[in-house]
Amino acid sequence: MSSYREVAELILKLKGELFLSPRERWFLKRLEESAYPWQLVEEGIKRFYAKLPPERRKKTPAFLCPW
Repeated sequence: MSSYREVAELILKLKGELFLSPRERWFLKRLEESAYPWQLVEEGIKRFYAKLPPERRKKTPAFLCPW
């Protein structure tokens, strides 16, 4: 099962960024606190960023992902 850190690294890799915004970190922390299944989170994030054009990925925060 994935952890908070693995999901954060996945987001960074997909976005091509060096760090998460404070709001994105807060969002992942809230998911962790509510015991959200990390496999669903990972799959939703992968699908969300796969549908975005590459030039918009850096500007689109992960918390806008509509699992």
